[in-house]
Order: sequence, then C-alpha cells, then structure tokens
Amino acid sequence: MKEEKGGENKKNGHTTEKPREVKTTSGVETSVHMPRDRNGKFEPVIVPKRSRIIEDFSDVSIPLYSKGNSLDDIRELLKEVYKVKISKTYISELISSVREKVKVWQERKLKPIYAIAYIDGLHCTVKIEGEAKKVAVYVVIGVDLEGKKEILSMEISDGSESATFWTEVLYDLKNRGVEDILYIAMDGLSGLKEAVEVVFPFTKTQRCIVHIVRNLYKLCPQKLKKEVIAEFKKIYTSETLKEAELYYKAFLKK
Repeated sequence: MKEEKGGENKKNGHTTEKPREVKTTSGVETSVHMPRDRNGKFEPVIVPKRSRIIEDFSDVSIPLYSKGNSLDDIRELLKEVYKVKISKTYISELISSVREKVKVWQERKLKPIYAIAYIDGLHCTVKIEGEAKKVAVYVVIGVDLEGKKEILSMEISDGSESATFWTEVLYDLKNRGVEDILYIAMDGLSGLKEAVEVVFPFTKTQRCIVHIVRNLYKLCPQKLKKEVIAEFKKIYTSETLKEAELYYKAFLKK
C-alpha cells in the first residue's frame, strides 16, 4: 500500500490485530494482514475485503454443473483435487450468480433493425436438476446494418421444435426493441413462415441454404451427389445476381 504524496491519507496499521485466515486455489490455508488507511479508501485487490477464499472456484464449479454434476459431486471434486472444503451453499451461490447473468443477457435491449436473422432449432439432451431431458434450443443470430453478427436469443423448450414457441421467441425480440428484420433465413418447419408474418409482417423469408443443400443431398443418387452439390454451390456463391441467374439456368438444364 502506497501513501499519497502531498496528501493527508496515510497508512493506519491493519484492520485487525489477528491475521485473517484464507484459502488459496491450491487448498492451502494462509494468513494475511489487511492494511488500512486513515480515510478508509484502500481497496485490496488480491484478497478483497471480507473474503475468505482468494479464488472463487467458479471456473471449475460452473463447467462441472453445466455437464450435469450435482452440488455434492462438485464439492467432493474440489475437496479431492484442491484439498479445500467448500460448502454446498457457496457452490450454489456461484451457480445462481451465473443464472442472474444469463437472465440479464436474455432480457437485454436489442437494436431496432437487423439486415438478416438466422433462426433454427437445435435438438439435444441436457441434464436439468440431475435428470436427462430432450429439449429444443431456439437460436436466433442477427446481423445488423453494419454487418456485425450477434446472438440475439437462445431459449429452451421441452419436446420438439414448434412454430408456436417460435412465435413467442419472435415476440420477445420485438419486446426487447427489434422493430424490423429485413430478411429471415430458416428451415421448412410447418407454420414457421406464418409465425414470422404475424410478428414481423414486412420481413421477407427465405429457406436456409444449409437445409436446402441437405435436402438436395438426400435426393441425389450416390454417384452424382458431389457433382450436383458442386454445381449448386456456384449459384449461392456467385458475386452478382446476373452470374447467379446464369448458374441457376445451367443447373436446371442438368
């Protein structure tokens, strides 16, 4: 702790005569004397005020919890690896702090206009309260008028993907400040196009190229798959509309 030159603030001993016992990331207990100043402005960085643990173990606890480990599992692992005893309450507080950050992110305000948005549902199995469940993750990726890409929304729903839930997701975007999306790229989910038209009536929709290529790949004979996909790729990678139209006409003739 440095004294302020030319100022009145100076060192004023330590906060307590008895050293504070803290635990390090390696699980070793150590003692520290917390200095103080006359004006009470000193803020320790390495060991924050009232802290008993130098490292909060969040970089270990949170990934373990996200993979389905229980609080007891995490507690035992920390005890075995780091030789430190951490209460379930403390670990629970770490997890809760992440939930709060996720909620803030999900409710953040968005820009009024996006040039294009990509929407798709991902199907996966996750552990919720220790139980494995199949869920649909609704993902919206937007590109603003400056070409910057960002994830606008990620929502989880039980069961399979549905246009009804997509309607709720799109309304949530609108409530968070999105006034218009020029284009939305999506798959062929039944009712999805109508859901977009209800929430964003002036938005133009188009099928996602990835889904079109996948469907085309399924329809082609095995010997022609590579050739057909290569010819089709020339269309959507064209630099100009005129060039794309020429490749499209040539593709239809084949």
